Amino acid sequence: MMMSPDAISEQHAIRLTAVTIAETLRNTPGFAGNIGDTSLSIITCSGLREIVTTCRQKAPCVLVADISFLRKTDPAQFARAAGLDNSIRVLIVVDEDDPQTSQNLVRMGFAGVICRSAPAAVFRRALEAIMQGELWFSRITVAAFVRKFLSETRPLGLTNRESEILGLVAKGYKNQEIADTLFVSRETVRWHLRGIYSKLNIPDRKCAIEYALAKGMVVVSKPNVGQSLRNAQRPA
Repeated sequence: MMMSPDAISEQHAIRLTAVTIAETLRNTPGFAGNIGDTSLSIITCSGLREIVTTCRQKAPCVLVADISFLRKTDPAQFARAAGLDNSIRVLIVVDEDDPQTSQNLVRMGFAGVICRSAPAAVFRRALEAIMQGELWFSRITVAAFVRKFLSETRPLGLTNRESEILGLVAKGYKNQEIADTLFVSRETVRWHLRGIYSKLNIPDRKCAIEYALAKGMVVVSKPNVGQSLRNAQRPA
């Protein structure tokens, strides 16, 4: 029997089940905008126990939870209760994207974060992506998470020169002192420092010193730079 184009389209449409609480649905226009989609079933319930039970009964599904609800129930407790396995994937609705919060949610096993202001089409794509085993986070969050991961798996990930400069920073050297010691320009030192901050995902010199200390770098009293230069200029 030949199928009509509409029937074929409906057959191949991605069918989704989303579980949420009424408050989240009511306060998230983009999510609510998908109610009329026949390929998406939205189930509302209340209380952590009912949510988890419903998700397990309707698995595989996507649980859409508001960040405020998550905070009330304690994210770690929620993660343990939900199991956050392949059958229960959780999309968190936030008022604004905060990379640090998103990174914490990734570590706990949540599948994605979406802004409350996102349009209905974006919510639909997020649900489809998560349902297929993907993660849904902003590019800023993913970039920050990858940088942090690389800095943790590769303790320094620095060039020999960057490691040398970091060591001098940890010993209390100022930029000009580092430049004089290494016989480079002050701007070159600043350029290397920017590279160090980027690779280690840190914002400033203070954090660089803290990082070096945490990695066990020995900090000793810095020598007198003028004396060091005089020694360096003496004939061998």
